[in-house]
Amino acid sequence: MEGAHDLAGASSCRLNLGFAYRRQGKPEAALLSMRAALELKESLQDRAGMARCYGGLAGLHAERGELEISLELYRQALVLQEALGLRPDLPATLCG
Repeated sequence: MEGAHDLAGASSCRLNLGFAYRRQGKPEAALLSMRAALELKESLQDRAGMARCYGGLAGLHAERGELEISLELYRQALVLQEALGLRPDLPATLCG
């Protein structure tokens, strides 16, 4: 179980790094970090974490003008939140 805990922590760190790179104006580094976080969340079957990753990636793609990709990622985030029985926090989800 400790391995899963380590992966959970690593995935959260990757996502946080992605947000930091995004704020620094480093979209490529942000994209790589957020994608790595998503892969880890998927391997853990952490659907709530995946939803956060999709929201972060969606915001990044929106900033890059990639609106179709952004909309699809936001949709995926909302679908996961609803499947988990969570009340989707639409403003937070849409802010990525």
